[in-house]
Amino acid sequence: PPREAARLLRTLAEAMDYAHRLGVLHLDLKPGNVLIDDDGTPRIADFGLARGLGQAGDESEVSGTPCYMAPEQARPGSTPLSPATDVWALGTVLYETLTGYPPFQGEDAGHTLQLLLEATVRRPSRSGTVPADLEAICLHCLQKDAGLRYAGARALADDLGRFLDGREVSVRPLGLFQRGVRWARRESKVAIMTGLAVAALAIGLAASLWQWRRAVASAAEAREVNRFLNQDVLAAADPYVESGQDPSQITVPDLLSDAEAKLDQGRIEQPSVRAQIGLSIGRAYF
Repeated sequence: PPREAARLLRTLAEAMDYAHRLGVLHLDLKPGNVLIDDDGTPRIADFGLARGLGQAGDESEVSGTPCYMAPEQARPGSTPLSPATDVWALGTVLYETLTGYPPFQGEDAGHTLQLLLEATVRRPSRSGTVPADLEAICLHCLQKDAGLRYAGARALADDLGRFLDGREVSVRPLGLFQRGVRWARRESKVAIMTGLAVAALAIGLAASLWQWRRAVASAAEAREVNRFLNQDVLAAADPYVESGQDPSQITVPDLLSDAEAKLDQGRIEQPSVRAQIGLSIGRAYF
């Protein structure tokens, strides 16, 4: 299973990082050289082809197992061997744990080396369900150019740890939404509390906005009512009017009757404003 494969490879990568810090390259990492203890702990064996970091550039012949060696091992003297060479081998082991077979396997050693140098690595997900992050880690180990792989086994182990923890791996950046989903999975309790807090804030903001809109609407209605009563109704009682009925002869019932007539003419379109004006006229009659 992918997670079990990732745990296995993280332990192997940590072991190789220890060897690299001691100045030793294994140069023959493969499933046959990985021993599993009774408690399930993997151990790296057979350092028969191991070289010191200072001696790794002196290779003059092909050495290693064709299915698991790096391209630079198949071209002696082309590229100095480095920790990235063992990273390739770790990638082949991870590939085989995920698919059941190595990245390149020909009819014989010569054909396998030809595929290694010329063919393209098939994605592990073509052979089964492999998480995208773990596939990206595996393929990053299997870059033909050593400079494009993980610089060392420590970087590989760290990325495998991020995968196992559900965090973003360095070789597959995530979008903001994907990061949020992963964080919510890791910190479910905190995510729930944060979601509740955000929901409460949203409800509070929505309620405040609704109250504010009501207040704005009420103010607008009040202005319209005042305009109608002052300009359309009470203006008829203005002693300084230039024409029309004699103000001294206008009574309150006349004003109210005139107001009703204007209201019935549909000058006010807002139902709430019409209701308020009608209520004001009714109270005045009473």
